[in-house]
Amino acid sequence: LYAKGVKDAPLRYYLWALIISTPIVLVALLTPNVWVYLGLIWTAKFATVNFFGLGSLAVQLTTPPHLRGRMSGLFATVIISLLGTSLGASAPALIAEHVLHDEVRIGASIAATLAICAPLAIGAILLGLRDFRAAVVAAETTWAKAATAND
Repeated sequence: LYAKGVKDAPLRYYLWALIISTPIVLVALLTPNVWVYLGLIWTAKFATVNFFGLGSLAVQLTTPPHLRGRMSGLFATVIISLLGTSLGASAPALIAEHVLHDEVRIGASIAATLAICAPLAIGAILLGLRDFRAAVVAAETTWAKAATAND
């Protein structure tokens, strides 16, 4: 998509991946059939497993070339490692323990977490599309000017 001029391609792809995969994962988490679960989770993972690559791409599209490695490392450390592993594991556990009052119902608590977080993520992406496009265009323009000035 980006090669075809869609400047917000990483966000747009993940927006549609979330819209499509969220109901699939919710059904998977609530089904009692393990084979249905596995088939649905595999299908959803196929669309969403590339989050790290798309996130890194978004960072690199808006970061000056000399800072890309540092910013990608910061993205991986803060978003994936710190927020993802801490909140990603804690939120369902807190819901299972304090809302459902049943530590065994982890599938239902993951579904509840997804039902809360996916709409928030979709809303955040929708709010950010225009500004992300503008940031990518501004970055490309700045780097193009710098490249021609160095020639």
